[in-house]
Amino acid sequence: MVQKLFKMKKWDEWDIQIEDKPSQLTSRRLAAPELVHREGDDKQLFVNERLLKMMPVYSCEDLKQTQLFLIHDKYSNREAQNVLENLRKCQGQIGIRANDIETLFLPDCRGNFKKIEETIQEYLEDLKQNAGSKIKNFFAIVIVEKRHDYPRLKSMLTRMNVLSQMIVKQTAFKINLSVASNIMK
Repeated sequence: MVQKLFKMKKWDEWDIQIEDKPSQLTSRRLAAPELVHREGDDKQLFVNERLLKMMPVYSCEDLKQTQLFLIHDKYSNREAQNVLENLRKCQGQIGIRANDIETLFLPDCRGNFKKIEETIQEYLEDLKQNAGSKIKNFFAIVIVEKRHDYPRLKSMLTRMNVLSQMIVKQTAFKINLSVASNIMK
């Protein structure tokens, strides 16, 4: 059967050559990434998610050049206040000095992603004009009503070149400092 496959005329027509002896692929496992740390030369720390969340933040220069803003609609106003309060507490606890978190209140446009995109675009233009040259990046924290809205909102913000973190409304309602620190890190 393989020989019939090799003798097909289409291979010649399309100028495709097939070797009858397969190539053997070799793979190499890379070592786990190692953290650069201040714990001394005798300790090796390898990266995993748990360790990254436990590590203190030594520098947040990039965050000083990033404008954070919270996006929510009129149905999640209480959750937005809860998120803002906990993010500000978290910034103080971790020692992050960042710009104040702005708030984008979406008009009544549930499910209308075109209107949401236009509103965010206008808001970003205003932020760029008011911030001047000191702000280089934008980071959106979005309270999502339904989980299935996540992919569309995430891809929309990615197209706008905005970093984003989505929070489901239920999580935003009961957010604590642990969740807030995960968002900030």
